[in-house]
Amino acid sequence: MKKTKIKKIYLLLFYAHFFCLFPVIFAQDLDDFKETLDDTNLVPKKTDFNLLDSALNLDGNESYVEITDSKSLNNITKHVTVSLWIKPTAYPHEYANILFKGNRRLPGITHRQFTFWFWHDGSISFDTSPDGNGAQYLVPDTIVKLNTWTFITGVIDVDKDVMRVLINGVEVERRSFRGEERMLKTSLPLRIGRSHEEERPCHSPFVGQIDDVSVWNLARSNKEIRSDMISQPKGTEDGLVGYWNFDNVDNGLIRDLSVNQNHGRMVGNAQLKKYIQPYTKIGFEEYHEVSSLYEEFLNHNTRYYDTYRYLAEIYSQSDRLLDAERVYLHSLKEDFLQDEYNDALSNLRTLYYDRDAVTEFINLLENLKPEIDNNPFLYELLGDAYQNADIDQKAEISYMKWVDLLKSNVNNINQSEVLRQAAEKLLNVDLLPELALDLASMAIEKQIHAVYHLTLIKAFLTNDRFENVFQHIHWHSQILSSPFYEKQIYMEIVKAGKNIEDKNDYILMLNQLIEDVSLPITTQEYSLLALAQFYSENDMPDKSHALIKNTGYIIDTAWMLLGPFDSLGGLGIDKEYINEHLPKMDFSLDYMGKYGQEKWRIHTDEFVDNNIQIPDNDKWGVYYAYSTVNSPGEQDIEIQFSGDEYSKLWVNGLLVFQLQNRNRNDDKYRIPVTLHPGNNSILVKICELRNGRGFSLQITNQNGEPTENLDIIYPTE
Repeated sequence: MKKTKIKKIYLLLFYAHFFCLFPVIFAQDLDDFKETLDDTNLVPKKTDFNLLDSALNLDGNESYVEITDSKSLNNITKHVTVSLWIKPTAYPHEYANILFKGNRRLPGITHRQFTFWFWHDGSISFDTSPDGNGAQYLVPDTIVKLNTWTFITGVIDVDKDVMRVLINGVEVERRSFRGEERMLKTSLPLRIGRSHEEERPCHSPFVGQIDDVSVWNLARSNKEIRSDMISQPKGTEDGLVGYWNFDNVDNGLIRDLSVNQNHGRMVGNAQLKKYIQPYTKIGFEEYHEVSSLYEEFLNHNTRYYDTYRYLAEIYSQSDRLLDAERVYLHSLKEDFLQDEYNDALSNLRTLYYDRDAVTEFINLLENLKPEIDNNPFLYELLGDAYQNADIDQKAEISYMKWVDLLKSNVNNINQSEVLRQAAEKLLNVDLLPELALDLASMAIEKQIHAVYHLTLIKAFLTNDRFENVFQHIHWHSQILSSPFYEKQIYMEIVKAGKNIEDKNDYILMLNQLIEDVSLPITTQEYSLLALAQFYSENDMPDKSHALIKNTGYIIDTAWMLLGPFDSLGGLGIDKEYINEHLPKMDFSLDYMGKYGQEKWRIHTDEFVDNNIQIPDNDKWGVYYAYSTVNSPGEQDIEIQFSGDEYSKLWVNGLLVFQLQNRNRNDDKYRIPVTLHPGNNSILVKICELRNGRGFSLQITNQNGEPTENLDIIYPTE
């Protein structure tokens, strides 16, 4: 990621690739990036470019780098920009620290100055504890892939009350700094690859490589950050507090190339490792100039798998797909690590599948079996290929061999997770359900984390073991009581109800969950909704509506939806796209929306749910939702509402609630309302600024209990 990376061709690669990945970008950012291209005049000759570089390599075994404690790092309180390249090679159990400046853990996460984390799903988070208060998190939706170099940047600008995260030079998330006046000043040394929160069991070590770490006491612009991707600091720049390029180590000492000399030391098994610098994607006429670098390198050095990988990627992006296959096939003849070998096989699968050559890929794998018969991944791919070709018997044989090899090859450190993932795989491909149940049962023996319980519950459901599902949820309800896992269990139960033979046992299980007063109320509600959906899908709408009525929630299919309209960066919450004060809407009208003409439509979702999720995950849209309830007489009720950070609510055309809060929260607001006899209209307006969570609306009496004498009016087409 350095030396002579400032070639304009490299800039064009990033320009072509990253704006395909991140289409939602501020217009000013796009202009800035074009200016960066125009301002880049340093284009060294090809012979000046060195593909081989070095980075910090962390194996996860108590390895990290600790930077000497210094005032220049401790005293960053107003502005900070943290940039680094990462190449994770394994997902953590929950989350792993990438970079940490903070103190030891305090209640409420009030001890972090600035930190980066890598999560089990491939996401990253950048967080801080503003002025020693509870943590403020930024968690972009963008996923960081394993075995791929990614440039991540976190920025805090206290004066402008903003935090930003950029991935590969493109801003992907921002939020406020909560209006606080300063960042927390901390005293413990900066660490790379590990935090000072060792006592937390959910932490995992970062496994992979890290390069070109820089810390600035300035809030650098997006344009400057994009420039940082392709050029190294000299060390004398204003505001540069520390820069570690991991090119050399001197008796365990990692030198800071800034004027502050914040040198670090390697701890544990941390070491420097050579690697091949990547050109990620290419799609223009000069691709041959880039590919020739790797071709020339391979002529005299075949030790690095990434040389083959990047060359094959360039060929793929330039539609030389057979050449890409040739490169990957050639890499299989070299002596690489099993993970690298598996990467080549995985990419070959993509290439073969894309040209509808599944049978040819099966033949390739069968021919490779004598050479790598002990490789579990080979048999997993073979099982996938046979299933793709509808040869289930051979698929099952391959999967069973895969599982046997996993059991014999897995080490004790990650045995449970490997077995759980194998169980999930078999459940997803809908083969060998009993083997999946055995694997899930083995995986949970040494683990208490909720994800293992979720996998086991899925396996019970797939095998129609409904009594076991009830017993497991009953005995482990505390572990499973987080909103995320309650929702996941509910969705798995609903999916199981679509293809069951023993409907009576399924209904019995749900009734047991509904009536079990020892369970959290949310678990009981989800069970009731699952039963309501089952009745609805089995032509029993009256039973379904009666159950939902008992919850007080107005569910998905009771709402008419209109939108999206342009949110105008949040200002759309106060713009009237329709007449918002009408007591009754005319559903026949058309409106000009964000993408064209919009009409009211019935909201639908795969799951009957008390959370009305906005469709298409539109980050920058305004939506209206409209529903009607019938009251037998005038009565005072409460609407319990939770929604996105910008929301409004009308009842019978009167505004009764509005929320304008840039900080996303999970608060439920209680709104007193008087209903009149007959039909009463409810209009909700949601302004989505990020991937929103929609809204939830429940009607209760003044004691917070569901109102039983209201009828929800379900719309019809």
